[in-house]
Amino acid sequence: MKYDWISLKRKFITKCQGNKKYTLKQFAEDEKISYSLVRKNSCGWIDERGTKQEQRNNKITEKTIERQIESFVEMNSHHYDLANKLFEVMEKTFSEQNLIKSPKSINILSKALLNLQNVQRTASGADKTNGGAAELIQEFIKAVQDENSDKPI
Repeated sequence: MKYDWISLKRKFITKCQGNKKYTLKQFAEDEKISYSLVRKNSCGWIDERGTKQEQRNNKITEKTIERQIESFVEMNSHHYDLANKLFEVMEKTFSEQNLIKSPKSINILSKALLNLQNVQRTASGADKTNGGAAELIQEFIKAVQDENSDKPI
């Protein structure tokens, strides 16, 4: 009897996916082919099975990483958009001086601005920390506080 060894090889390799214990002997029994004939015609099948399983596992890992990256990018973009909206609110608050009633409120708002700047710069990929810009903001806050320390707010 003639066998289609290419189809049988494909069947063996796909049937084995995830089951390294599946042997040529079990395959021969399942296909009702003599084990000696399968052994004679199956040179390299087990190695190819291992290679295919490794390729499959690598693709699964790559797809998982791609999905994690896509999820992170979406989350990062969302944080960036929210940070920009919050920045607009804070900017409006600074420009409307009647909303700032005390040095304490200036201090709270300035700390929030520092945190916001850190979120924006990190989310945009500009840096991993808020770097030297924090000092500039602190100088601005100090100047506002010094200017307002003589005047009641």
